[in-house]
Amino acid sequence: MSVSATGCPNPTYWLWVSAPGSSFLVNVDSGRSPSLTWSTTGLAPGTYHITVWARDDSSIGAHDVVAEFDYTLT
Repeated sequence: MSVSATGCPNPTYWLWVSAPGSSFLVNVDSGRSPSLTWSTTGLAPGTYHITVWARDDSSIGAHDVVAEFDYTLT
């Protein structure tokens, strides 16, 4: 998955996934690379909720950009 944060010159990214029927988010990848990895090997089919956070190094506390979407694994 490729992500970007316009207006964030030095972002760190976090990729969170919530399994079908759960509100619990699990951090599956993070780092400076805009290419985040989520392995679906062995996961049950269903709709997973994906959340991506980005925060610039100069920001304190809150994330600068948040994107959320659902992904259906078949």
